[in-house]
Amino acid sequence: MTEHIPNLTITKLDNGNQRLEDESFGDGAIIDLHPIQIRLLAERVGLIASIGTDHQPTIAEQARDIDRLKRNMLRVREHALQLQHQFRTGADWAHADLSFEMGQINALVDLLDMAVDDFADDYTASDPVPFAPAKKSACTPAPSSPVAPMQLELEG
Repeated sequence: MTEHIPNLTITKLDNGNQRLEDESFGDGAIIDLHPIQIRLLAERVGLIASIGTDHQPTIAEQARDIDRLKRNMLRVREHALQLQHQFRTGADWAHADLSFEMGQINALVDLLDMAVDDFADDYTASDPVPFAPAKKSACTPAPSSPVAPMQLELEG
């Protein structure tokens, strides 16, 4: 199998080595690398962990963990949006003042919006999460769900 990167051709040799050939030099340059040498280079640049050392996360492991955390944050946000919608449309607003609870849910959604703001729009993982842009939430329910005014009884 031969791969070509501009000015560099990588070929797997019959003995298991990888041949790197750079055609940009006048006479060209050829380097044959043994798999052990490739592993050493990968360890040195942090792509894989070194054998026999205390385990430090590699760049690949860190990227995988960040990807997983992003997916989980988007899932938590999606559940918070569903809770917000269900509470706004399904709660008994006619018989109870639920504005405090709605405010708590809205605060949760706002915090999650801030947490995922940097990556939500351009996030493309192998396991995508459906994402709907958040509408700015308020501490009161939607107009279709009127809030019963608080009634105070004064003793006199």
